Amino acid sequence: MIDIKSHVKGAFGIYIVYVLTFAIGIMYWKHYTFGYVLLVLLLKGVLIFIFSLFGLAFSKELDFEPLPLVRNIKNVKKVGIWIGTTFIMFVIITFVASITSMVMYPISTNILHETFPSESFFETHFEGPPFFAVFLLLFAGAGIAEEVLFRLFAVNVIWYYTKNAKIAIVVSSIIFGLYHLTPLNSLHEIFWEYPFFQVTTCTIAGILLAYTYKKLGFESVVVIHTFLNIF
Repeated sequence: MIDIKSHVKGAFGIYIVYVLTFAIGIMYWKHYTFGYVLLVLLLKGVLIFIFSLFGLAFSKELDFEPLPLVRNIKNVKKVGIWIGTTFIMFVIITFVASITSMVMYPISTNILHETFPSESFFETHFEGPPFFAVFLLLFAGAGIAEEVLFRLFAVNVIWYYTKNAKIAIVVSSIIFGLYHLTPLNSLHEIFWEYPFFQVTTCTIAGILLAYTYKKLGFESVVVIHTFLNIF
């Protein structure tokens, strides 16, 4: 029997961080109505809490610590090591992601004839808001929300039932890649203009993030995923 009661505090902590970053980001942007913000916080926030709760519970069953930074926040040396290793993994993932994009782009455009928007992601979807607002919204959305679902929850559940971390990393990453083409992702209509490129690059990025999650924990992949979307 999976024990979820003892992980309510941890899941609630993740929920609170999500709520605060999303609410403050929207407040600075002033782009959505209060009703929309409340709806997101109630519906999506509750889902994040539930997935976090079960993700943490499965971590316990796997004897895996997903929140090393929180557990060692008072240990300056360990916090310093966490910052350093997280930065190194960010550089590595950014480099690999760039190489992947360079390889997949000509295949996507010249062979599959996929088309890409003339404007960048930020020009299309984040026109006007200050960088601070963009950072917080990406931290809440790409960072917390997606990492809760695809790493904290999906990796742990698949790992638990298959008893194989490598299978969990690959399968969860394929799901992560395909997710970008579903209505669950608000940008799925745009991604369908270049589905091969999007799924392939996101799957490879997912594998790298899942590996980092297993090695460094949930907090690291939240930070890395956020900055990957910015850069």
